Amino acid sequence: MPHVCPWWGGYFIDNPLRRLIHNAEKILGPYVKPGMTVMDVGCGMGFCSIAMARMVGDQGRVIAVDLQGKMLDVLRRRAERAGVGDRIETHKCQQDRLGVDAQADFDLAFMMIHEVLDQRRLLGEVHTCLKPSGKLLVAEPKIHVPGRAFVQTVATAEEVGFRGAKGPRVPGGGAGKGHYLTSVLHRFSRQQAFNSSTKGRCPICRVLRRDPVSDPLLPWLYCLRRFPGATSRQHQQPTSRRTSPWPW
Repeated sequence: MPHVCPWWGGYFIDNPLRRLIHNAEKILGPYVKPGMTVMDVGCGMGFCSIAMARMVGDQGRVIAVDLQGKMLDVLRRRAERAGVGDRIETHKCQQDRLGVDAQADFDLAFMMIHEVLDQRRLLGEVHTCLKPSGKLLVAEPKIHVPGRAFVQTVATAEEVGFRGAKGPRVPGGGAGKGHYLTSVLHRFSRQQAFNSSTKGRCPICRVLRRDPVSDPLLPWLYCLRRFPGATSRQHQQPTSRRTSPWPW
């Protein structure tokens, strides 16, 4: 059963010592630019939210989302002291629902997905909150998340419409491994995911621009001829798990 960090645990996670290990501006710099709308899901006391507020500038916006109101209270006080309080919008989510109505350019989930029981639901909500070109950065500490579990998280993200790629190196993570497990997930629409998975395999379905997920009889009606590599399973699950690029 996933364990949610208590609100007072945020003082141990976000402290001056962490700043010696994690340079948020350096880690997030390739993804966060001035004027962007960004989300920090499971923001805690604002270690990354405040850093991103500096990066997006006066024209940008940070949506800081957390389950615990006391975490958000501390975040707001820290943001005011840092001079970026007007750039951060806090949102208290529910146990089973984010409830955010936004179109963000970038979303961050740092050390939090392993605390969620229904990861598919969470990742699906994040997908709907991102712009078509949006990205999600997932980072998990090895001390809590084994490599196989992280690969499964990435596979679940791909099933709801993301495409995974290797993320930045984040030092720390415990277990003597020297870094976190990270992945940058690019938002794909359902049609993009289908087109990508059937490219070069099923010309008929591609021309008709039909999605076998929403029409499971389609492979049998239109794909009577078997093209190389176009198995029934691949048609019915166009976003099926692919071979992992990670070594674990």
